Amino acid sequence: MLNIIQNNPYRFLGIFSNSPIREKVANTNRLNAYLNANRQVTFPLDNICSLGTISRTTDGLGTANGSLNLPKDQLKYALFWFINATDIDNMALQYLQNGNVEKAEELLCKRDNFSSLINRGVLYFVQENDGEAIRNITKVIHEEEYAESFVNAICGNTFTIDEEG
Repeated sequence: MLNIIQNNPYRFLGIFSNSPIREKVANTNRLNAYLNANRQVTFPLDNICSLGTISRTTDGLGTANGSLNLPKDQLKYALFWFINATDIDNMALQYLQNGNVEKAEELLCKRDNFSSLINRGVLYFVQENDGEAIRNITKVIHEEEYAESFVNAICGNTFTIDEEG
C-alpha cells in the first residue's frame, strides 16, 4: 500500500478530504487535548479499510496540519484519501468502516463521478490493485468536468488549477 495513503494528513486528522474546516479544527483541538494528556485518540475513520493503527504524536499533528495549508497540497493528499461528497459515497464509506469492502465497492462502481472515482482509486490502492487505482484517479485529473468538481469539493470554487500547475 502506498505510504501517502497510510500516512495521509487527512487520515491523521480523522477527516474526509472534503470535511468542513470546522471538523478539521475540532479534531485538531481534540488531538491536542489528548496528546497533552499523554492519551491516544481514535476517530471513526481510523479503521476504514483495515489500514491498521495510526500513531499520533504532537509532531505528527503539526506535520499533518502544515501539509494541508496550501490548496495544491490539499489537492495532492485528497487524491489519495476518501471523500464523502454524495449519498452513495456516504453509504459506501459506512460499509468500509464496518469492514464490508465488497458492498462498498459495488456501490462505488454504480456511478462515475469524481468522488466515486477517487474513492475507488483509494480502495484499489489499499487492495494493491494499482492499475485500477491509477485508472480511476487519472480519470479525475484529466477529465475537465471531474477535475473541476474535485477542486471545488476540496478547495472551494475560488481556486482554479490547470494540468500544468
